[in-house]
Amino acid sequence: MDTNTHIHDGNLIGIMINDVDIRLSIVREDKPHYINLVNVSFFKADNFLSGNIIFEARTKNIGDMSESELTSLLEDLIEEGLVNGVLLKRFISERKLYFELNPSYGCQITSICDNVEYEE
Repeated sequence: MDTNTHIHDGNLIGIMINDVDIRLSIVREDKPHYINLVNVSFFKADNFLSGNIIFEARTKNIGDMSESELTSLLEDLIEEGLVNGVLLKRFISERKLYFELNPSYGCQITSICDNVEYEE
């Protein structure tokens, strides 16, 4: 998986949804950073709090994964009934990207989308 280190210890301060695109607003060392999730097929954010601190942001091309690897990554979402076998097969056939934002504190995000763009 590819890991973005430019936003480590940044603060996630906003999630903006515009139709099928989502923009994550981050402040690190008093500078704004953004992560744009393009053409989002699935998005889940848990535990959005005041003072969300980012540990890492990771992406992986779903086309490079086996179905069992993707199932393992989405295991909690499958157990919650948010993702099923039909969606898994669609994500694989459409060659989507898997994106996760892991916190040191606060919000964890999981998304399936066409592209992830980082802006500083």
